[in-house]
Amino acid sequence: MPKDTFKVNQFSGHLALLSNICDTGFTIAAQIRFTRPTLLFVTYDRKWIERYNEAGYLFSDPVVAWGMTHLGAIRWNALKEQDIAGVLSDARRHGLRNGWTYATGNDAARSVASFSRSTAFSAENVALISSIIDDIHALTEGFDQFTPQTQAALRALSV
Repeated sequence: MPKDTFKVNQFSGHLALLSNICDTGFTIAAQIRFTRPTLLFVTYDRKWIERYNEAGYLFSDPVVAWGMTHLGAIRWNALKEQDIAGVLSDARRHGLRNGWTYATGNDAARSVASFSRSTAFSAENVALISSIIDDIHALTEGFDQFTPQTQAALRALSV
C-alpha cells in the first residue's frame, strides 16, 4: 500500500472512530500555522455551527483560546470563568453538554480538537481520543509536501 494511501486510510479510520465516540460532535483543527488550520473537520449539529458562526464566537470562545495557548486536555466546565461571552452556556443549550478539548504540537504547528457527547467521557475515552489526535497531528505533518491527490483526499474526508 503506498504511503499516501495509508495516511488517507488511517485518517479516515480515526474520523470514523471519533464519530462513534462523540455522538454530539467534534471539531479538529489540524496543523494550525499562525492562526489558520491546514485541515478543519466539524461534525457538530448544523444549527450550532450556524449559531457559532453568526455570533462570531471564534473570537471569544474560551476553548479556542485555551487550545491556542496550552497543550494537553481540559474539560469545558473548567473554563466557565473565562467564558465571558457565554459560548459554553449557549453550546449547552444546543445539546453540547459534555465537552473537552485537546491540544498537541508546538508553537510552530499545533492541532486543537474539541469533543462532545451526550454522556460523560470516561478516562479511557480521553486517553484514546488524545492518542488519535496525536496521530492525526503526526499524519498531517508536512501537508504542503503531500501530493495534490493526497491533499485532496484528506480534505474530502470532511465529515
